[in-house]
Amino acid sequence: MRHETADAHIHLRAKAGERDLIDRAASLKNMNRTQYILAAALEKAVEDLGAEATLILSDEQYDRFAKMLDNPPAPNAALKRLLSMPAPWEKKVKTAA
Repeated sequence: MRHETADAHIHLRAKAGERDLIDRAASLKNMNRTQYILAAALEKAVEDLGAEATLILSDEQYDRFAKMLDNPPAPNAALKRLLSMPAPWEKKVKTAA
């Protein structure tokens, strides 16, 4: 497995008491502050993105949705163009120089 080096910086400010609380929690997990904060932030990000992608449908809406999945429209130019584009999470983020 290839080890990737972290190359992006995330800076934040906290009150001393907040920092100390984080440090105590991190030590319980045998992590340093950075590892602990990053792990917690990533876990929350995955949770929030998962909630964003969850569909809540009535029985009628679900049946209609399932029928659409079972009988997709024929490919057209707009669909082909859409599917050829990179997904938002695949796009490179522009950074200020």
